[in-house]
Amino acid sequence: MMVSSPFELHLVHLDLKGAPPRVSYLAEIFPLLHVLGANGILLEYEDMYPYDGELKPLRANDAYRYVSQPVILDDIVSGSLVSLKSQVL
Repeated sequence: MMVSSPFELHLVHLDLKGAPPRVSYLAEIFPLLHVLGANGILLEYEDMYPYDGELKPLRANDAYRYVSQPVILDDIVSGSLVSLKSQVL
């Protein structure tokens, strides 16, 4: 279902702040997004990123856990998508 386009990347932007989806849900939608023509994901974590050390105060109480990050990235790759992470402060 890919439409002709002069652009190399067809990204889907996911803002994970507010009502962040579960990791299991992300694993379900990444292949669907690929079928619909996406070849990349822009993840905007903001305070949902599992910051540690000096940045830990920036982390939300319900932030994703460190162990979730490899799972999310593996799911993106297995869905044939490119990952672009955004950690806006």
